[in-house]
Amino acid sequence: MVPSPPRYVKSDPPVPAGVVSIPPVANSHGMATRGKTGYRQPRLALHTEALSPLPRSCRDALADPHWRQAMEDEYAALQDNHTWDLVPRPTKANVVTGK
Repeated sequence: MVPSPPRYVKSDPPVPAGVVSIPPVANSHGMATRGKTGYRQPRLALHTEALSPLPRSCRDALADPHWRQAMEDEYAALQDNHTWDLVPRPTKANVVTGK
């Protein structure tokens, strides 16, 4: 037997502006779902603006106080969490290769 498609019930109260209207669904199972209870989630108009533009180079990032503070915070977190330890460079070792 093929189940029938869900029936949509018209909601009685008017829907305020900015709120998504989800009509309750009438079906045979007893599970309470958001659609069946008529749950409405408000639509949020969020707008974000960057404090600082994305830097094009390391020099640009170091010149911007917001980016510099973010880098210092990240470095401090790495040290506090013991993510890695700073060790002296081995003698005659090229730590930056030319790849």
